[in-house]
Amino acid sequence: MVKKQFFSYVGVGVIATLTDWIVFFVLFSLSGLYYQYAVSFAFISGALVKFGLNKRFTFRDKSRKFRQLGFYALMVCLSYVFTLVLMYFLVEILLFNGLISRAATTFLVLFFGYFFDKNVTFNKKFV
Repeated sequence: MVKKQFFSYVGVGVIATLTDWIVFFVLFSLSGLYYQYAVSFAFISGALVKFGLNKRFTFRDKSRKFRQLGFYALMVCLSYVFTLVLMYFLVEILLFNGLISRAATTFLVLFFGYFFDKNVTFNKKFV
């Protein structure tokens, strides 16, 4: 069950990440928006897609609990801050390319997100 759930989470993550990356690419590469603004809009877009798909397909949660959304928002905020700090470090300090830096942050945030969503956001005992 956990293995199937994790693979579903990864699949949803791929869809959310594609959403995130498309938004980031369009804003950063095509329109020249500052990378921190571009990653912010992209992150929010991906987070909204991820919540909806994980709620429905990965965790099969049909509840309408407002508290659940609050925990998800907390996880998104923590992930967002981590992403911005890591992006700043990679782009400004180490001088990595913005797209490569975004790939690294996406990979690291995946594990934190699954752990938090499984154990807090969509845990029926917790919420």
